[in-house]
Amino acid sequence: MTGTAFAEVTDNADHDRFEWWRGGELVGILGYFENEDIESEEGVVPDWDRVTVSFLHTIVADEYCGLGFEPVLVAAALERARSYRWLVRPVCTHVRRYLAEHAEFGDVSTAA
Repeated sequence: MTGTAFAEVTDNADHDRFEWWRGGELVGILGYFENEDIESEEGVVPDWDRVTVSFLHTIVADEYCGLGFEPVLVAAALERARSYRWLVRPVCTHVRRYLAEHAEFGDVSTAA
């Protein structure tokens, strides 16, 4: 579980998603999907000792949209991916944007 003043992010593996909880209410999710035999967009085969997982979509409750909370969920999910030794295939635009702005997560991304 990852927490900040604004969020508590958990991995709900049964539903293939990270969940952002605030005050006991589910206010955001980041869905993922485990891939098999996938290459990066540049055709580079990832490290096969690691699982490649697509981060598909980030959804935040309407009252939190546009307030800058999406990056909180994305960062927590990427930290968890790192701890799981996952390689992340960023499908979601929120995840793509975050990775483009945060080179420190280059070790967990299949995007160059």
